[in-house]
Amino acid sequence: MKCQFFLSYHTNYGDSLWFSGDEDFLRTKNENGLLPLEYLSANFWKLEIEIPDEKVKGQKLEYKYLLRNRNGEFVPESNYKRVVDFSKFQMATIKICDEWNFAGAYQNVFYTSPFENVLLPSHKKSRTVGDEPFTHIFKIKYPLLAKDDVMCILGDGLQMGNWDTKKPMLLGKEGDGWTIKLNLHHADFPVGYKYGVFDKRKGIC
Repeated sequence: MKCQFFLSYHTNYGDSLWFSGDEDFLRTKNENGLLPLEYLSANFWKLEIEIPDEKVKGQKLEYKYLLRNRNGEFVPESNYKRVVDFSKFQMATIKICDEWNFAGAYQNVFYTSPFENVLLPSHKKSRTVGDEPFTHIFKIKYPLLAKDDVMCILGDGLQMGNWDTKKPMLLGKEGDGWTIKLNLHHADFPVGYKYGVFDKRKGIC
């Protein structure tokens, strides 16, 4: 399986971005056990790796990104690890688009135990799509939701709900984020979309 990782992060001259993941999956590394990302633009970096099929069956890859500044110092992003669950994919190539999670971002405090277990409303874990074929997975973190609110997505075309604020595509709660799987095989790309908050009680986004 071919995995392409795209990271959105604005870098300065002399900066570079690096990938850290399970050693069993990564065959080519530097002396620090890291893989360098390829510079695409000031705001995007890319890494492409080939993983043998026998390694991906039913397995999960945990990974994170690090910034190497012009002084050679490695600065990791926030402590949480990203996860790719290969049991959900049956395609030859997957593309993963991430955003850098700055360790000092105030939003990260909402994922600490006091907020998740006491201060914020709890949302039951749910899945919006079962075993139906899909081409894209959309994931977003947004902890500050009211009890009757869920995350939704609106966009171009039938598969994205045609921007209908009363019948948007609802995301399901998984882990500390919200997820939806969509089959965009027949969509006309590029596809415009936005995330929103859907009030289940009022029935509107």
